[in-house]
Amino acid sequence: MNLSTKKLMSFSLLRHKICALVCFILLLICAGNVSAQSFSSVETYLGSSDEAAQAVKSLAFDAQTTAYQNPDGLKVFGDGAAKVLDVDASSLASVNFSDTRLADVQLIRIRISDAQEVSNPVSLEAVSALNQLQTILIVCTAGLSAEQIAQSFTGAGTQLRVLYSLSSPK
Repeated sequence: MNLSTKKLMSFSLLRHKICALVCFILLLICAGNVSAQSFSSVETYLGSSDEAAQAVKSLAFDAQTTAYQNPDGLKVFGDGAAKVLDVDASSLASVNFSDTRLADVQLIRIRISDAQEVSNPVSLEAVSALNQLQTILIVCTAGLSAEQIAQSFTGAGTQLRVLYSLSSPK
């Protein structure tokens, strides 16, 4: 091999290593806590006339077949496959996301009524078993800020839209 061929090969190899390093760094960044880009107010997001926002609005607020996780287990109410999963933050870990009754879930509504429910970070990694899932809606009546909620959930992934709604208890 001549000298110019060796230089071209080493340059090409260096370029591939740099690309691999950049991809690795991007994966690390995306695997962290709920990111600021995917975490936004439900009111702001639903104020858009975007088709995706209107679909989320329908899922969140219109009558849908819904699965509820409670101490007695998973219950599904409505006709057909569940499109929404409603769960308290403290019960999230008890959900079997491989349950076939959850196969068509597109929105998870997580309710926080007590700050103690999220005193330890809550992992959302298990929701990746739901292939149809697009949106996580966190409804908080515990007097927490958006920043506190964002820090309380980890592993949502960048493909999911995470929305929050804050209201004070009465």
